[in-house]
Amino acid sequence: MCCQCANKDECVYQGDKGTHYFYQGGDVILGGLFPLHYSPVSAVYSFQSKPEATDYKYFSPRALRWMRTMTFAVTEINQRKDLLPNLTLGYHIRDSCDDIPVSIKSSLILVNGQPEKGSGCVNVTRQPSPVIVGDAASGISMAVLRTLGSFSIPLVSYFASCSCLSNKKEFSTFMRTMPSDEFQIKALAKLVHYFQWTWVGVIGVESDYARFAIQLFLKESIRYNVCPAYVHFYPVTLTTEAVQKLMDVIKASTATVIINFSGESELQTILRECRKQNVTHLQWIASEAWATSQALWSEFHDLLQGTLGFAIRKGEIPNLGGYLKEINASIAQTSSFLAEFWEETFNCRIAGLLNTHIHKQEDQNREACSGRESLDNVYSTFTDVSELRVSYNVYKAVYLIAHALHDMSNCVPGHGPFHNGTCGSLNPLLPWQLISYMRRTNFTSLGEFVHFDENGDPIASYDLMNWQVGDDGLLKLVKVGFYDAALTEDSGLVINEQMIIWRRKNKISYYSTCECLSDKRKYPSFLRTIPSDYYQTLALAEMVKHFGWTWVGAIRRDDDYGNSGMAAFTKIAEQLGICLEYSLPFFRTYSQERVLRIVEQIKSSTSRVIVGFVTPREFEILLYVFSKHNITGYQWVGTEGWIADPVAATLDKYNILQGAVGLAIPKTTVTGLKDFILDVKPLKSVGSAIFIKFWEAFFTCTYTWQNNSGALPMCTGDEKLSEVKNTFTDMSMMPIFSNVYKGVYAIAHTLHDLLGCKQTCPSKRQPDPFTVSEQYFFFLKLLL
Repeated sequence: MCCQCANKDECVYQGDKGTHYFYQGGDVILGGLFPLHYSPVSAVYSFQSKPEATDYKYFSPRALRWMRTMTFAVTEINQRKDLLPNLTLGYHIRDSCDDIPVSIKSSLILVNGQPEKGSGCVNVTRQPSPVIVGDAASGISMAVLRTLGSFSIPLVSYFASCSCLSNKKEFSTFMRTMPSDEFQIKALAKLVHYFQWTWVGVIGVESDYARFAIQLFLKESIRYNVCPAYVHFYPVTLTTEAVQKLMDVIKASTATVIINFSGESELQTILRECRKQNVTHLQWIASEAWATSQALWSEFHDLLQGTLGFAIRKGEIPNLGGYLKEINASIAQTSSFLAEFWEETFNCRIAGLLNTHIHKQEDQNREACSGRESLDNVYSTFTDVSELRVSYNVYKAVYLIAHALHDMSNCVPGHGPFHNGTCGSLNPLLPWQLISYMRRTNFTSLGEFVHFDENGDPIASYDLMNWQVGDDGLLKLVKVGFYDAALTEDSGLVINEQMIIWRRKNKISYYSTCECLSDKRKYPSFLRTIPSDYYQTLALAEMVKHFGWTWVGAIRRDDDYGNSGMAAFTKIAEQLGICLEYSLPFFRTYSQERVLRIVEQIKSSTSRVIVGFVTPREFEILLYVFSKHNITGYQWVGTEGWIADPVAATLDKYNILQGAVGLAIPKTTVTGLKDFILDVKPLKSVGSAIFIKFWEAFFTCTYTWQNNSGALPMCTGDEKLSEVKNTFTDMSMMPIFSNVYKGVYAIAHTLHDLLGCKQTCPSKRQPDPFTVSEQYFFFLKLLL
């Protein structure tokens, strides 16, 4: 297939001899296909002259890491004494370019060996590969299988997930260390149902992978009453017209949750257009193909923060990080792949090296590499081993083949898997026998038991990942749950909601005081018209010190508000010489047994001052328990969360809090607000349904003739709010009302300023949320 023979001594090579490969000799040569380049540059061939080799826009450091993981695994196995001790593995690795024609050509070279130009037909310098590790894409894997299937060549994929590949009638020699999409789709449907997203958009690239996945999702979503707002497929090569068609679909829909089935390269074009057209309101749900893509984050973090997606199981591969960083300028020159990576990483040019991938016209003026460059001094996706998921699949694929070969070499004649107990042949190695052993193989890899079902698929297990901003501004992939197909239907999906940080939404709070919300990396669009607890804790500690209370206890609400506030108070108090005898967490959902333990600890203490970082909702339980157990006579120190709240005072029927001191928001008055609030006309108010319910409860009357047995009088609408005293008419909460008032005015001033912009201005029809946030900051400073 690589050459044609005019006679026994002459061989004419068909096509260009590829120079871009990794090769190491051995007794058995493992083939490898990796998408080191992607996104081909479109070209029209006239065939009036020999077509030039296809050029590709992008090089993938991530795929290079996958490839080097394969060479690492081969090297590691060759050094072991307990696995294949009498057999040496080699490798022959080719670039698939994420392109079907290139992949087919590369796979044919791998399984046939490669002759040198001008050599005789029998003089082959590259050994044939009886098995191939690859490819990443489902569509490419299918094309390679259909080409090589007649020869029974096993293909072990590390990233192809299409459920269609589980069809053993069509793809009998296919195995993978990547779970089938059948399980991912079940996980995604459960995820959408869990958050009660019943109206979602579904898009995917025009491919077998996306079509099968979306078909399965639509079928599975029916079980959970999830409705697709739209289903749209877009071509692999996205033209301006195709992108605009997709954007029109997204913008015309009211759905804000969107599930995308594609690789990262297709999504880049879509996200650029989303930013261009200010489509920034979407909650993205990632398929596993891009659920951990660092490359997407670097350019689109503003759009993708809060993304959720299922990622395949993570592995920690010892010594891989050091192996990857062993590359230096000298080693890079031995391979066109490594040379291109080196030049792109350090923006230099390796002298004397020239190939079509590396030295495009615009790169000719790069300075020469000094040879002193080091991968220890730069961040690269290639050397990042913090999220080894696909790389771990590559590692397991190599070990799967090695264990199968080991079983073949240890086979005892008469006890083999073939006719009459015969064993597989190692010389020559027959691919159909190798796949038979591979299907039977199971082994332990880095603590994980690896085994396969009857379709050659591994048992599915996924991590639910949330895209968050790290302290360094880089992508922080946080595991917030998992899905395990081996568990029961009800227990398969587990989610820790408290760890999820959602996509950014501009928010001005009038009552959230937690100091944690001042972290602009985690909450970049959060603002407030109430001071942070940082200042309150400082003042509380000073006040406690002022009264000479140096031996105190504390109770805190068991959430971010209470824990963060008490941590800050404790730190400042220690600096002022104040000692805490105890600091007890409390929450209204605590069990009776846990509450009693808190009571016993307070009763056995010697301090008589209690600092309470709680809210009135906690006092509803605490005050009852304290009165029941006669915990009285304590000096309470309160935070603004309850010290001036009339609800807390109403709940204190036993005078537990009598004499409490604390800090409150300064009292302010909004002119005309009291009269406005008391002038409610339920039948004429905006949102009258809410006010009717309020009115009926407020005055114990009804507007409804039906189902009224006469027990309640009819409401007239003329009842007077000013004659009733309760929490609605109580103006003691005016400071909070004032904070709400300032928040509304901050937004109004922001919009006024944006609409009055005279220079370089954002869209006035739909202001950019980032522009609005910056204006918020400015006007809040004026209002505060």
